[in-house]
Amino acid sequence: MPYSEDALREGLAYDEDEIKYILRAEREASVGFDYDAELNGEREQALNYFKGLMPDMPAGENRSKVVSTDVADAIEQALPDLIDIFLAGEDGMTFQATGAEDEDLAKQETDYVRHVVFQQNRGFNLLYTAIKDALLLKIGVWKFYWDGEPEFQEYETTVDEMGLQELEQLGVEVIGIEPGQPMMGEQGPIETFNVTARKMVRNGKVCISAIPPEDFTVSTDTVVLPDTPYCAYRRRVRVQELLSDGYDPEKVSTLRADETSGAEVVGQARDLAHEREDLELHNAAVEELRLVEVIEHYIRLDLEGTGRPQIWRIVTGNNEECILDMEKRARIEFAAITPYPQTHRFYGMSLADKQMEIQRVKTALNRMLLDSGYFAQNQRLEMDMSKALPETIPALLDNQPGRPVPVKMAGAINPIQTAPISFDILAALEYTNTSAELRSGVMRHTQGIDPDSLHDTKGGAQIQMNASQKRMRLMARQFAEGGVRDLFLGVHDLLRSNATIADTIRLRNQWVQVDPSAWSRRKDVTIDIGIGSGGREEKLMKLNLFSERIAQLVELQGGLNGPLVTAQNVYALVDMFAGALGIKSPERFVTDPSQQDPNAQAPEEPSPEMLKVQGEMEMAKAKLELQAAEAQQKMQLDQQRAEFEAQMQAAKIQAEQQALRERAALEAQLARDKAGAELQLAREKMANELILARERQAMEAEIGAFKAQAGAENKATMSTNRPGGSLAE
Repeated sequence: MPYSEDALREGLAYDEDEIKYILRAEREASVGFDYDAELNGEREQALNYFKGLMPDMPAGENRSKVVSTDVADAIEQALPDLIDIFLAGEDGMTFQATGAEDEDLAKQETDYVRHVVFQQNRGFNLLYTAIKDALLLKIGVWKFYWDGEPEFQEYETTVDEMGLQELEQLGVEVIGIEPGQPMMGEQGPIETFNVTARKMVRNGKVCISAIPPEDFTVSTDTVVLPDTPYCAYRRRVRVQELLSDGYDPEKVSTLRADETSGAEVVGQARDLAHEREDLELHNAAVEELRLVEVIEHYIRLDLEGTGRPQIWRIVTGNNEECILDMEKRARIEFAAITPYPQTHRFYGMSLADKQMEIQRVKTALNRMLLDSGYFAQNQRLEMDMSKALPETIPALLDNQPGRPVPVKMAGAINPIQTAPISFDILAALEYTNTSAELRSGVMRHTQGIDPDSLHDTKGGAQIQMNASQKRMRLMARQFAEGGVRDLFLGVHDLLRSNATIADTIRLRNQWVQVDPSAWSRRKDVTIDIGIGSGGREEKLMKLNLFSERIAQLVELQGGLNGPLVTAQNVYALVDMFAGALGIKSPERFVTDPSQQDPNAQAPEEPSPEMLKVQGEMEMAKAKLELQAAEAQQKMQLDQQRAEFEAQMQAAKIQAEQQALRERAALEAQLARDKAGAELQLAREKMANELILARERQAMEAEIGAFKAQAGAENKATMSTNRPGGSLAE
């Protein structure tokens, strides 16, 4: 409930203005919100890269705009394995018992806390959201708190006067009563009542939510979140929600929302449908529906002057202009995870941090590859305008196959030779993919079938898969030891401190009554990271080997009466098998020896004839098992041989296809070289023919001049030497 201002003035060592000043100073000195432009910038960039937007790599005009999606691919590939690890093993997070007598209670507390997280709250969505935030934005944060709103159940019953008194003693509220039909008793008719009653079935519940990392901030000296001296969570709520929680309407009316903060820019980068850009429409609507901003501060402070700092939860407006609520808390009610922790720091690295550079490189390489293909298909041309026609350029721009390009004379259009790319882009892309796998641990060989891995040996593929699983398991271990552990301990502490009514639920296929108020405080949690679906086969293989050794021990000791193996030990092994196979409640199929009646009579000893028959049956069974084992071994050998032949055939087909591709590429290159050589030869031939034509014209002109001169001289000679001589003579 909201605090009392009178109590604030009378019982605390600081007045309201001093508390506001302290909170404002801590908030402004913290890391998060709007006080780290670099952090918010990296988050905005990671969100844009995840969506396939790369503002820092603009594409030029008429150039390829393709964007590689390595950040999104790596995160979406890692998410299923990480979530499956936490969902596959039901005993992944187990409260540690303090003694032999505490074993059953610790197991029950573990089951009930998992029930609260995964059934009463949306556990899968909580895991998905926080893990995805951590992989993308460095941290994922959960907030857990106790919602004190009670839950009631109404029912109708018929009781007598004594029954009415019993209902009152049990705390059942009677909301309706009518006279009923009298009942006959030993001393005569008994008056009855038809009662409509309401009973509290839960005095509250644990609520868990995954909050946006950009709306969470911590003090700079924070390393482990449960020990932080200060952290805060900023959230947007409707006015009507604050009013329904009992906050002062006058103070609520003064609250506003800051839409220009750095975290708001990160929030807008999340948008896929421009949700954040329309927030002003909400602020312009009805007052009760207006969005406002409140900050929940968690601070260790000695407000009561006792000499010991305590954790206080103080709710204020956006700039601490007013205090809406303040109360003590037993612990920091947040849990955070990070995939790559930085030692001695709260913030670590995200998977996106390791992939963004790879995405930039692959985007550049892919654009180069596509641009080179576009230029090869649409080569630039040089044009001699003196040999072109008005319709030459429109015909060139309309790149329709088979359309002629009119020119005045040959040689008007010539292609411009471009320098070829001097390195193999596909090899560079493969190198970049390998670098991304080494950085992130997310390998292609573990994500379905890689067409390039058919030639790899089974052992090599297994080594790569094991390496990838180690990286994923280490990341899952970081999550479990950090935020998931804090979340489970926090939920346990909230249930123990606030739940006052026992809850009846179904755990391990049995209906049990759980009373969290009787729990003791747990400080230790045993963490067993689930192996996920990919590791179940390996676990089953190990369990099979172990069960064979147990069977040998049972045979050596002559039964299940010890001293090494008992029926309870075998049942525990069956329970482990059921867990590895995903079978819930194995007690439905195999009886727990501890649940049997110890006073039950032991079965009679079999007679010698029966023992002989049993021996013959066991020999026949052993023979059948041997034959089945031989058949199974033969089947496995045939299967392995078939798989090997299939792999060899696939490798052969792949090699042939690769040879065909290389041959086609070589022939295409030779064709291009031949075409270029022929074009160059044609140009040289045309140039030589032009030179020869000019020389021929010059020679013909000289010959014509010579002939003309010779004719003139000949004519003159003939006129001089004709008979009779010259007239002048």
